[in-house]
Amino acid sequence: MKKLKIALAAAGLALASTGVNAAIVSISGATVDFSYDDTGLSALIGNIWATGNTLNFDPINFSAVSNDGGLSFKSATTPVINITAKMGYTLTGLSSFEQGDYFVIGDGSVKVAGNSYFNGTPQAITPSAALDVKFDDLNSLEITNWSASNSTTLNSAESATVKIQNLLFAQANVGSYAFVEKTQMSLSAATTAVVPVPGAFWLFGSVLTGVLVSRRRNITA
Repeated sequence: MKKLKIALAAAGLALASTGVNAAIVSISGATVDFSYDDTGLSALIGNIWATGNTLNFDPINFSAVSNDGGLSFKSATTPVINITAKMGYTLTGLSSFEQGDYFVIGDGSVKVAGNSYFNGTPQAITPSAALDVKFDDLNSLEITNWSASNSTTLNSAESATVKIQNLLFAQANVGSYAFVEKTQMSLSAATTAVVPVPGAFWLFGSVLTGVLVSRRRNITA
């Protein structure tokens, strides 16, 4: 009996410890609430805050660089983010946006990849323009910006989930240099106000239905 009590106490302590480590973060937007479990949240994702119905991410040192040969790879994935419409609203759409910059000197290349998962369905992250600008040396070097976006529509949903997977690649041969970074990321929710049915209109509809049913019964009789 004593051993059983000790085992139960240990199990309870383990559960309590798990509950302490798992922190649910809630951020209020204009007409939606964002929430996620920050357990294992990558430092590359950076600070997270909301403006209106947009959840903003401020990536920190999220970059890949290759110098004189070799492949450099950097990845980070957001937690599953729950978006819940506030009372009086429904969700009509979700969109993700990210941007950054890159440069390549000599014989090298960079790549941006990943997926935006809307309610578990992946959409590939593809930059709006090819990342193919290259320079011969530092004297002619200019940093080039890149951006990518995805979106989905929702049919007046009360809630939805989003997860964003980010991948950066840089590869340069000997004597060359390649660099790519992600500097901004955001997740936006579109909502619409729920139009309540006026009480008088509902009452009129109920009365009209009653009259029609009564008339049908009289005709049948």
